[in-house]
Amino acid sequence: MVNAGHDLNLSNLPHLVKIGGVNEVSIGHAIIVDALNYGFEDTIKRYIEVIKG
Repeated sequence: MVNAGHDLNLSNLPHLVKIGGVNEVSIGHAIIVDALNYGFEDTIKRYIEVIKG
């Protein structure tokens, strides 16, 4: 399994999810930036949707 991080966000994370084999991603910085734009609750929902595929 692969652990990935740095510069992952709502735009590029779906591509990584499609590749598969990813155990863990580090998206802390992106979540904060997106939360400023979309609100925290909506941001978390968006990331969960992306991760579910």
